[in-house]
Amino acid sequence: MKTASERGEPATAAMAEVEMQIRGLMIDPLTNMPVVVLKDVASDVVLPIWVGSSRRTRLRWSWRRRRCRGR
Repeated sequence: MKTASERGEPATAAMAEVEMQIRGLMIDPLTNMPVVVLKDVASDVVLPIWVGSSRRTRLRWSWRRRRCRGR
């Protein structure tokens, strides 16, 4: 797939909001860094995001709290 600049479009024309859900938190076995795994709600596209350990702790706490409330 070509990028917006390869198609001659401004970068903002290719940007769109995509609703994602947190699918999991894990540790990358190669780098030992935390990874937040997001999934596109409308498709099977998955987006891993490597984060710092302090951010992972806050995300994990928030995610668990939301799951306990039945969201």
